[in-house]
Amino acid sequence: MKWITIEGIEGSGKTYLLNHMKSKIIKGYKIKISTEFPQSNPWKNIIKELGKKDNEFFRNEEPISEMLIFFGVKLANYDKIKKLYKNKKILVLEDRGAFSNIIYGSAIDYLTNGGSFYKKILKFKEIREMISPIQPSILFIDNFDDCINRAEKKRNRRFDKEEINIIKLAYKGFKYLSRIDRKFIIFDRTNLRDDKLISRFERRVSEVI
Repeated sequence: MKWITIEGIEGSGKTYLLNHMKSKIIKGYKIKISTEFPQSNPWKNIIKELGKKDNEFFRNEEPISEMLIFFGVKLANYDKIKKLYKNKKILVLEDRGAFSNIIYGSAIDYLTNGGSFYKKILKFKEIREMISPIQPSILFIDNFDDCINRAEKKRNRRFDKEEINIIKLAYKGFKYLSRIDRKFIIFDRTNLRDDKLISRFERRVSEVI
C-alpha cells in the first residue's frame, strides 16, 4: 500500500480532483480515497462527554491542543487503513493530512498569540514528526482569489474577515513548507482548464509513486 496526501487551501480543487480519481489504476495501483473509509474520531467522544458541540469545543481550545487532537484522528485512520490493505497494490489519496494541521494550527496560533508565523510552522512540524513520519504530499497551488471564489460558491456564503486572514496565512504557509520540505510535490493548476486538470494530476501522482 502507498499513501499520498493532497494539500491546499479552500477552493484549490482537492475534492474535485479526488472525486475523479476514484477506482482509477495508476502503475498497477488501484486508487482509494481516504473519505471512503469509516472515520475513527476519538475527539468526538471527548466532546460528547463534555456535553458540548464541536465548534464550541474547538473555539475554546488552544491551537496546539486542537492540532494534537487532529493528529490523533489522522494517525488512527492511517493505522486502520494500513492494516486493511497491507501488502496490496492500493494507493490511498487523502484529502488533507498532517501538513494542513501544521499550517492551520500555526495560523490560528499566530493570530491568537502573535510571534513569528514561520517559526510556529517549524515548531508544529517538529512536534508532528516526533509522533509519526509524515506521508508524501501533493500541494495544490492556484490563484488565491480564484480559490476563494470557488470555495465561497461551493459553501454558498462569503468568508468573514477572520476566515480570510487564516486562509491567507495558510496560503503563505503551504508555499513556505513546499520550499523547505521535500515531501511536498507542487501541482500548479493556475489557468488549467478542467479537461486538462485530471490528466495532469494523474501524471503528477504517477511521478510520486
